[in-house]
Amino acid sequence: MTARLLTPPPLQGPTAKEKKYDRQLRLWAASGQQALEDAHVLLLNGGSPGVVGIETLKNLILPGIGSYTIVDGNIVAEKDLGINFFLTDHSLGKSRADETCKYLTELNPDVKGYPVQKSLRDFLGSAVPSDAPDRLSSLTNPNALDKYSLILFVASKQNYPLLRLVSSYCAAKALPLFYLHSLGLFSHFSTQLPDPFPIVDTHPDPTSTQDLRLLDPWPELQAFAKSKTENLDTLSNHDHGHVPYLLLLLRFLTDWRESHDGNPPSEYREKKEFKSLVESKARTDNPEGGEENFDEAAAAVLKSLNKPSLPSGLRQVLEDPNSKQPQQDSANFWLIANAIQKFHQTHGSLPLPGALPDMKAQSQDYIHLQNIYKAKARRDIEEVTNSLRSMEADLKRQTPVEAKEIESFCKGAAFVKLIEGKPLP
Repeated sequence: MTARLLTPPPLQGPTAKEKKYDRQLRLWAASGQQALEDAHVLLLNGGSPGVVGIETLKNLILPGIGSYTIVDGNIVAEKDLGINFFLTDHSLGKSRADETCKYLTELNPDVKGYPVQKSLRDFLGSAVPSDAPDRLSSLTNPNALDKYSLILFVASKQNYPLLRLVSSYCAAKALPLFYLHSLGLFSHFSTQLPDPFPIVDTHPDPTSTQDLRLLDPWPELQAFAKSKTENLDTLSNHDHGHVPYLLLLLRFLTDWRESHDGNPPSEYREKKEFKSLVESKARTDNPEGGEENFDEAAAAVLKSLNKPSLPSGLRQVLEDPNSKQPQQDSANFWLIANAIQKFHQTHGSLPLPGALPDMKAQSQDYIHLQNIYKAKARRDIEEVTNSLRSMEADLKRQTPVEAKEIESFCKGAAFVKLIEGKPLP
């Protein structure tokens, strides 16, 4: 006979990495941290003091970029010691790239640093003809910068022809470029992003991401609402005070439609009237003198009873030619956007995110409600995925879009942004 284990298994606590990056994980989640760790940042440090580029790298190394490369052909001089925290007296006469890289890496052992003791001109291998300073053919090795995911260019006006060359390269390769120049208390900062530059994971306020579809409930949600509220008046005080507010709103919406030609409350005046109706249904002859679930229902009327509409950011994405007519070599973003557009044309709404807010309810009812929303969200994602797979077959794409990328887009579709980048002046 096998003895039963009376001691429960130990709980799995946070990993060392999760503890180390706890604050930033709360800010940009695991996906943002992974993007940071996959990045290889190139610092083209052509400025005389070269401090602003090093300080910028410091603020990327601490949160954990994957790796960085410093290109700097200068030798450490005494003037560097008073302004650069990542140099010491022992650095005098040595490569500034080697020394700053050595001390920067001490900030975060998880980050790999690579020094390159070359001038910007030698590193880029550029002749930079005066008649065409932005000609990409000037680069001896046009693919030299391909392995980097972001470029920091720190230099004075004397290096402007090189900046133009790097700018043209980044525009052609869709690489982000940051140009920095600092002189005493004055500084200049410019950003060049690929055009267009879409952002899916915008980390919106969680309260703004709730999409409950109360004006257009699907059959499973309607059936559950009916089962919990059809005998609402005869429920005990305990059960009456624990009906999830979503189901209360669905019940009272049904009553409202019956007396308003099948229309839900749309104008502000009607919503105020509907809110008063909800409040009037709460029981006050109980020890609490009211019911929290009815308070939640009344508070949700103005923000939850709205017809779905396309946010301006998403409309900009869907109206872009890249979204309307994706090609075989189009970025995954545009193929998913096209599938989302087809979904919206079919249903008049976006895929359901599937998240629920906290509410007063019995555990089994809340879990069942969660499962209803999650199941609907999965069906919506599946429909978008099937549309996308059909498009991939038509375009004869070799590599399919990953399922997690499709899911992320579907859940945050209402908050995607499209930034129109432009080259540096």
